Amino acid sequence: MKNSLYNKNVLICTSLIGFISGFLIDDVNYFKNKKYNVFCCANSDHKGSETGKKVVNELGVQFIEAPFSSSNPFSKSNIK
Repeated sequence: MKNSLYNKNVLICTSLIGFISGFLIDDVNYFKNKKYNVFCCANSDHKGSETGKKVVNELGVQFIEAPFSSSNPFSKSNIK
């Protein structure tokens, strides 16, 4: 069995979780088919995020909550 230190990982980041479910499903599936461990990082604290959470869950992707601001990419909260 391969040591977990040598497993391939990919982190997909976006400001809103809906972008994953709307546009990045093919990318997630590509990496999963190549046996990568896929992690998604996004903000899910907004209206309409339930669909995105459901899709990410169904894909079996590990989700990391990050309160990104989508209106100002250079905001102090994004840098922090």
